[in-house]
Amino acid sequence: MTRDVVLLCLDTVRYDYFKQHADDLDALVDHSFEECRTASTWSVPSHASMFTEILPHQHGFHSATPSFGKLGPEDTFLSNLDGFQCVGVSANPYVSPIFGFDELFDEFYHVEPSMPYAEGLSPSKFWHESSTDGWTRYLEFLASCAQHSHPLKSLGNGITSQTEKLFQKLPLPKPFDDGCKQILSRTRHVLNESEQPTFVFVNIMDAHGPLTNVHGYDQSLIADDHRNSSPDINALSMNMDQTFDQHKLDIAAYRDLYAAAVEYTTRQVAEFCERLDDDTAVIITADHGEQLGETTDERRFGHVTPDMSEALVHVPLEVVNADLSLDESAPISHLDLGKLVTAIATETEFEKESPIAVEVAGLGVAHPPTNHKDFDYWNRVSRCAYINDGCDKYVWDSHGEAQHYERMNGEYVLKQGSDFELVPADAKAPFTTNIDDVNTDNETTDVNGAVESQLEELGYL
Repeated sequence: MTRDVVLLCLDTVRYDYFKQHADDLDALVDHSFEECRTASTWSVPSHASMFTEILPHQHGFHSATPSFGKLGPEDTFLSNLDGFQCVGVSANPYVSPIFGFDELFDEFYHVEPSMPYAEGLSPSKFWHESSTDGWTRYLEFLASCAQHSHPLKSLGNGITSQTEKLFQKLPLPKPFDDGCKQILSRTRHVLNESEQPTFVFVNIMDAHGPLTNVHGYDQSLIADDHRNSSPDINALSMNMDQTFDQHKLDIAAYRDLYAAAVEYTTRQVAEFCERLDDDTAVIITADHGEQLGETTDERRFGHVTPDMSEALVHVPLEVVNADLSLDESAPISHLDLGKLVTAIATETEFEKESPIAVEVAGLGVAHPPTNHKDFDYWNRVSRCAYINDGCDKYVWDSHGEAQHYERMNGEYVLKQGSDFELVPADAKAPFTTNIDDVNTDNETTDVNGAVESQLEELGYL
């Protein structure tokens, strides 16, 4: 027996914000895993681990300009879905044809938030290829729309693109979300049209920065003086130079908008789940969380630095329309996500097999600031393992520093900081190579100006 399965990744949604703001979805969930940990802390290595079921030092996808085209379905859990149509729907440029991620699937739909009509002209591509400026540029765009095979949809894309930019400057919520509704509509269409068992992977980017207020957000979650904000934050610079105090207002506004984005996204997902047939299962998770500049021993913002905070690695894992026999309070890794998908899709037993281990190599940016005085520290390799049923957490890095945390009242509390010798053998066991042998160099896959602009807006340049 087989059944349709949707694996839905809420990009950048951390566990605590999800549990606080996902009431609509919580009412539909059959299984809620309390202790899920991702295998890495930003999009590229995390998605690669989700699909290959191995850690980053084994699959080697660390770069901010990766070449997923060399990864085939046979290298992923998709090879276990014999007879299934495999479809991808994503707003994330990393998880798209731009970097060859579509090669894993039978069909793939890349959704640009500012491009509601996939058949039409891409405004971002046009703006970066155009050599004109001012009104001449707009006239050239109109002429290109008129010559396109879908002129009205091309024009609609252009209007949406310019509206997005306009509402970032206006004291009003923008009318459109960042692709969530469009993606869920496309996913529903794929399921309705398919005549064979179907697996759909979905990536929704609405909680990923940059964030701007949206008309559909619950405005009660946003302070009055934050509702008209579009926080201007360079996360990498703020982390490396420790300039948090200079950005207090932007950080406070960002936290409100992040909470509202999580609530909105999970509300849309709940509506999506309610409209599905009962024989379609949905697995909801996130590729990583987000650090929001909370006051901690090591204050951080965003997710491009090689940290192992719970804000980054503790992610939701929820299952709708499936009946499993397991302990939902026990730790579970994204390295077992493929086995979970396969078990539900083929209606077989699911058994956890993988250790709870996390790894990230270097900065998650395409052009790292190699001339920064502390670059070597920020470009380190970090590893993390949870042992003794999650009671102990060990973190260590390529600089030889290590920390031991103990679980106390649901929180991990630092018990000891020392060198690499602090880490016990069972924590090191999931890692098959020496930490010093992991490569942090970026690949040099060429991307065009439109893609560079997208990555820069997302904080990866």
